[in-house]
Amino acid sequence: MDARDGLQARSIKYQMTAARLPLARDLAEFAFAGTPINEGLVRDLASGAFIASQRNAVLVGGSGTGRRELAVFTQHRLLKRGVLPVSQRIAS
Repeated sequence: MDARDGLQARSIKYQMTAARLPLARDLAEFAFAGTPINEGLVRDLASGAFIASQRNAVLVGGSGTGRRELAVFTQHRLLKRGVLPVSQRIAS
């Protein structure tokens, strides 16, 4: 590991702490079976491809559908890639 890799690792660790996200789990742990959630769409979202095209992502669903968990998965992955995600919770 050279100095640049160390600096990037410290930067990612700082950003993860500053984001105050819950303990990281992996998207592979999410139970898609028995839910109406489109697994392919979620995995595409988690890839961060929408960022390159300068688009936003909005997660919509009823109580207990896993919106927050999926948002956290995505945010963790984006932070590890050096992207600073912005998350806002909007109540209706």
